[in-house]
Amino acid sequence: MRRFLSVALLFSALTGCTGGGDPSTGGTETGNTSGLAIRVVGYQSSLAANPAALTVGDLSVTTAKVVLDRIRFRPFSACQDGAEDEGAADVRFDGPFVVDLLNPGPLNDLEDIIVPNGLYCRIELVLKKFEDEGGSSDPMNGKSVLIEGARNDGVPFQMVTEIDEEFELENETTGFSIEASDNFLQVFFIAFDLDQWFAGVDLNAPGVEISGAPVILISDASNETIQETIEENLKFSSDLFKDSDHNETLDPEEQEDSLAHGASVP
Repeated sequence: MRRFLSVALLFSALTGCTGGGDPSTGGTETGNTSGLAIRVVGYQSSLAANPAALTVGDLSVTTAKVVLDRIRFRPFSACQDGAEDEGAADVRFDGPFVVDLLNPGPLNDLEDIIVPNGLYCRIELVLKKFEDEGGSSDPMNGKSVLIEGARNDGVPFQMVTEIDEEFELENETTGFSIEASDNFLQVFFIAFDLDQWFAGVDLNAPGVEISGAPVILISDASNETIQETIEENLKFSSDLFKDSDHNETLDPEEQEDSLAHGASVP
């Protein structure tokens, strides 16, 4: 049975409320709005009992953070052959939003939003370097992804990147529906499979560079190939799921029914 880490309420919206985005931009395919909650979760097939640390293969991971600069819902009509993508109706929320996948916490300005009812084909996400002009001491300052942990022999590692790149959760075949309900608050999960982040990565390989500390630094200047692999894995590790039983938890049965899959932008 799978166990899950969740970032506590990331988005919540009540029917009829106004929120952090402007759904009027470009119009909608249906007229009503939908009460909606979306939560970002990190999950894997086996999870350590301590929610502040987990094991991925032979690695322990203590930090897993990403910065989402934009979140945009695209209507199904915008994904059809011949559709004009530029200016098509959408719902967009601008960040930056620092998401901590290991430690739950609400994100500012995204607790009350509105998403119009309708059929959608994808959610566009943008990873972007967090830049605090005030000189913040936030560990994410100057980074878009931060992963920290240790090998099974205790040697620590740190992976950082300043990547600025868009990726998608998409389902252009059937799309996924968002509709209002008077009986319950709808919950959707954007879920990252943390196991996939390290697919094809072996930090015990002879070619891995270790600095004198010792520490394995994975960045633009050290172990660049590993950095590129993790960056690519991250985009394809995401899926979209719906809380079918309305318990606000991503259950194993719900994880079997993905509404949209992670993909690169063409």
